Amino acid sequence: TIREMHEYVSGRAAACCREERQSQKNSNAVQTVLDHLDRHFSDQSLSIQQLADLVYLSPTYLSGIFKKQVGETIGQYLTRLRVEKAKIYLADPQYRLYQVAEMVGYEDANYFGKLFKKQTGMLPYERANG
Repeated sequence: TIREMHEYVSGRAAACCREERQSQKNSNAVQTVLDHLDRHFSDQSLSIQQLADLVYLSPTYLSGIFKKQVGETIGQYLTRLRVEKAKIYLADPQYRLYQVAEMVGYEDANYFGKLFKKQTGMLPYERANG
């Protein structure tokens, strides 16, 4: 009947609007997390739980929408961001490796060196001198 068709179309339209609003909320949450990471990348205590609390989502849900929208996990993004910042600091000869490691959020300079090599294919001092 026409009434049933109207109810069906109205229901689908409302569902689409809800999905669009949810998608926009997810985009805003991911952008908030990205902005927070860009400002606080050096914070050694950063955690997915802390980020999830920031945007009022569960860590699992945040991790899923982040990966879907950004194309990498929160951990991968943070590591890449920290290495990119480290490259900038390493170009300045006034900083020692342990200082750069701390400046980008790593307490252990040896661990940072290994991570840097894994990400870039070069040791930090090779990057600084190259």
